[in-house]
Amino acid sequence: MHGFDRARLGAALLVALICADMRDAVAQTESACNPSISPISVPTKSVSTGAEKVLRRLYEEDQRDRVELGRSGIAAWPKVEDRDVAHRRKVLQMLERAQISSAKELYLAAFIFQHGACSDDYALSNKLAEAAISRGSEDAKWLYAASLDRYLVSKHLPQKFGTQFRIENGEQRLLPLDDRTTDEDRKKYNVPPLAELLKGE
Repeated sequence: MHGFDRARLGAALLVALICADMRDAVAQTESACNPSISPISVPTKSVSTGAEKVLRRLYEEDQRDRVELGRSGIAAWPKVEDRDVAHRRKVLQMLERAQISSAKELYLAAFIFQHGACSDDYALSNKLAEAAISRGSEDAKWLYAASLDRYLVSKHLPQKFGTQFRIENGEQRLLPLDDRTTDEDRKKYNVPPLAELLKGE
């Protein structure tokens, strides 16, 4: 039995499709990194700072924005993009002050940067998700896979796990995939087997 929740996976894929479609529509590029990302060190141990409450609020705002994108389409994108930038700026500030350290905090921070605009955003999301996994977060496993795939796609490389899709002629298509990745590799990160991913096409 693969360790993933189909309902949650479906919602996550829908969000990814909406956001990718919006980014394609406004032709964002790697130069659009905002704010710029400086080298970040994750605290080596969890310290209580009260950051989770702030990160939870940012995460909930992020999710409401994705619902609005699904409802209103590209017309909503400029305002959502502005809020995304503000969210990333706040999280980056918290990271620079070493205020994010628990598994839950790292997961929420990774989610914010997963909805970034450039390769550096996705790389940071992946780093934070990896740190969250190391501290026991099960949810961060899929996020690790998705952020790595998004990073690779942003570099015009095949994705590893198969979490990234796009809309072509009104249909969902899996983006190019590294065929060396096995279903066992996917299982480790709560990604469905390839045959199930392909059913979404």
